[in-house]
Amino acid sequence: MRPTLNNRLTMKKVLDLADEAYFKRGQEYFADRCVEDFRQTGDSIRATVLGSSLYSVRIWLVSGQISYSCDCPIGREGEFCKHLVAASLAWLADADKKKKTAEPGVTEEDIRSHLAVLDREELINLILKQAGISGEFYDQLMQTAAPGRAGHRRA
Repeated sequence: MRPTLNNRLTMKKVLDLADEAYFKRGQEYFADRCVEDFRQTGDSIRATVLGSSLYSVRIWLVSGQISYSCDCPIGREGEFCKHLVAASLAWLADADKKKKTAEPGVTEEDIRSHLAVLDREELINLILKQAGISGEFYDQLMQTAAPGRAGHRRA
């Protein structure tokens, strides 16, 4: 499974990276909508977080591992500060919305029609990408693909 922000930047990871006090303050910053100018490009997130000043944060992957920076005094020391927590929570909330809502007007029939024209390799790639995002879906695939299980076929 290719490392992506979707499968690396999780709530558990944010909790692991942040000191308890930074996490609590970051939650408050997120709830108070202090995260501005939020943008994602590929596997990189950038945001401006309003604290006592405006702070620039960035979260990205290097060799599959989370890297981060914030230009606040705590962030410059390499800590996963409250600004990074707030930006992470904003990204996680946005990622949840994208997973749960389809584009307006898109029906299940539209999705079926789209899938019907994809070739086998495109379908496999799409399924594996989704499995990388959803641990539950990945587990289902592992169970059905296991040798000796119902539904398992050799190619």
